[in-house]
Amino acid sequence: LSEIEKQGIWLFDSTKTVMMAFNRRFWEPVCKMRTELLANRKVVPILAKLALETNVKEWDAYSGDSNPLEDLGPHQFDLLRYLFNCEIVAVNAHWITRSKIKVEVELEDGIIAECVAVHGSKYRESVSIQHGHNQYQVCADSERISPGKGVLRWILDYYDRLRRLRQNDLTPMSLSYDRQLTHFINCIRGGMEPNPGISSGIAAVQAIEAARKSIVLNGRKVLI
Repeated sequence: LSEIEKQGIWLFDSTKTVMMAFNRRFWEPVCKMRTELLANRKVVPILAKLALETNVKEWDAYSGDSNPLEDLGPHQFDLLRYLFNCEIVAVNAHWITRSKIKVEVELEDGIIAECVAVHGSKYRESVSIQHGHNQYQVCADSERISPGKGVLRWILDYYDRLRRLRQNDLTPMSLSYDRQLTHFINCIRGGMEPNPGISSGIAAVQAIEAARKSIVLNGRKVLI
């Protein structure tokens, strides 16, 4: 973290354009969910569950071996900060298996989240939020945020998948990379500061370090 903070100070004083690769901020259903959450922020309680599984053998990592906490955790932590527009204040974490970790996250305003990250056999991802009496869910291959679950949601998602196959459309998750790159290019051309910037990367790494400490402390809560 100290090295990242040093880089951050240098970057803030430079003319370079730097953007963190948190593409889930450009995932259209997530953007819709964020709008709903922030429009009704006073509704409590708010409980979130995030699950993310990837097969690391399917993509060529730039460097080194990693574990689910360091590989997937930053994306989940940044997604929480983005969705609720507030900071992470505490975490407690423990390994379920050698390739699966569970992190309980406490954010400002009493928001509680559970993050599960897995290095597994395929890509799967979901974000489920209980917001008062409302339930929202985002899935990797879905365009919707509601209904949060049930037969109707399954039918609607199935219909959307058939339509995308028929029209040869990309999934919202795939399109998030295009939207992210477009934003970055526009920032370079317009001399604007990208979002997310390096401060978001530092916040994610702070949460990772707190999770590491919690693991060493047998899952005790660690404040950030």
